[in-house]
Amino acid sequence: MRCVQRQVGYIFAGSEPSLMEKMIGPRRPFYKAGPVMRLHKISPTLFGDFIEQRFVKTGMKPDAGVAEAIVELAGNLPYDVQRLAHETWDDVRAKGARKATLEDLHGTLTRLLSEQETIFEALWQRLTLQQRATLRAVVLQGGREIHSADARSRHRLGGPSTIQKSLAALTKQDVLLKEGPRYVVVDSLLREWVARRTF
Repeated sequence: MRCVQRQVGYIFAGSEPSLMEKMIGPRRPFYKAGPVMRLHKISPTLFGDFIEQRFVKTGMKPDAGVAEAIVELAGNLPYDVQRLAHETWDDVRAKGARKATLEDLHGTLTRLLSEQETIFEALWQRLTLQQRATLRAVVLQGGREIHSADARSRHRLGGPSTIQKSLAALTKQDVLLKEGPRYVVVDSLLREWVARRTF
């Protein structure tokens, strides 16, 4: 059976580079099926304003800075921003409050981290010691200057080639993503989990 769909358009969107590559890369099902567009991140100010408006529209007033904190904590990744905003809104509503505070946001974040603990711990255990050290350094350094002598010494990372190998492995596993001169953790909850973990 042959199906002709000349009048139908498709959009494949996602923030995990290797998953998208598996769909559109060479020798993949949708290779050259259409143009590939890399979208820039939404302006944090616009995203924060949108969140605040949505809270207000439902009769809930967020304290000053709550919407901006949601965007920042979620790494300005649309899925993570929407999830953290919704979960915070839901938690505030569940307790019958009409105001969302920074304390509410951090309470929601703590709950989400607790819910993901098993998944993050399993991922952590799959990483080599060098990859763990590199991931921790990326989180604590804000993704910048990972190869500097100071960062290598502070985080006990070894030589530049060892670091580069770990960065490449973490990127291939979709744990990290390179954005210009810096590396970012793809999952903002994982980033927060690593940042709060004591070693």
